[in-house]
Amino acid sequence: MTQPTRGAGGSIKPGVERSGTPGKDKPELRARGAGDSLRGRKMPDSYTNLLHHIIFSTKDRRPFLTDLYQARLYDYVGGTIRGVGGISLELNGTEDHVHLLTKLRPDKALSDVLRELKANASGWMHDVFPELRDFSWQRGYGAFTVSQSNVPEVRRYIAGQKEHHQKFSFRDEFIQFLKVNEIEFDERYI
Repeated sequence: MTQPTRGAGGSIKPGVERSGTPGKDKPELRARGAGDSLRGRKMPDSYTNLLHHIIFSTKDRRPFLTDLYQARLYDYVGGTIRGVGGISLELNGTEDHVHLLTKLRPDKALSDVLRELKANASGWMHDVFPELRDFSWQRGYGAFTVSQSNVPEVRRYIAGQKEHHQKFSFRDEFIQFLKVNEIEFDERYI
């Protein structure tokens, strides 16, 4: 049986060299070519830009989120996102639902963030506004990834929610999001 041809540094992968001292730390791999600009550098940290357009509604789409409560609720939601290491880029909605454009950390599962956010916001609403004792969030949510190049458009869309919903219902809007993003759904559960 013939042995595979090894490249420079003992690597069996063409175009990749091993560096480092044998017997010490694990050897690093480095690319060769194009002026060897990566020679001697270690693998960089992880870099992410995890942007999500998140939509969630009040239970049974009850119109609890009037102008009287929205500003304070949105401040609380933004603070909750900061508390989990995220950034709230845009936040707006109507009396029965919220749109949130957020940047989240890679070590936080979206479902965990939303569960924490909705549970804490419900408790906060009950504490701060006792007259809203029946307030709660719908169990589910919609979350759609956003590319950095589309952030300005999504921000404008979220900022214009009140005007948008003078023409379209939340249900129609949400179904359109699901269709555009090719997400299968059963209309009975929207």
